[in-house]
Amino acid sequence: MAGRPSYGWKTFVGILLMVVGFFNVIDGLVSITRSNQVLRQLTGELPLISNIKTWGWIVLILGIVLILAGFGMLGGATWARAVAIIVVSVNAITQLAYLPHNPFWSFTMILIDIFIIYGIAVHCGKEDEILV
Repeated sequence: MAGRPSYGWKTFVGILLMVVGFFNVIDGLVSITRSNQVLRQLTGELPLISNIKTWGWIVLILGIVLILAGFGMLGGATWARAVAIIVVSVNAITQLAYLPHNPFWSFTMILIDIFIIYGIAVHCGKEDEILV
């Protein structure tokens, strides 16, 4: 497996997908179980969804899909690339919408999402599946 030129990138992207997924799962669970506490910390209106529990469920589901895509990337599954790019893009847009409420966290998550998309789009192409 070390003969593949992008093996390191696939591993890096797979691990990042799982890390972002776990962050989203934790964020979603906190929003679902402690919605009153989260609402007190937010300033102003929520940009996409006015119900914090609904937002928590969406982030939780995104996190689970990201974790599964991470395992798929580590396993070399073709479907994982497409799913990861789509779900990471949705995650970046969601984080962008919440940037005014938690700037440091949202900005960090957007940067990680960009690294993931770059790694998949540039370094994890189909031509890398052929053993060298």
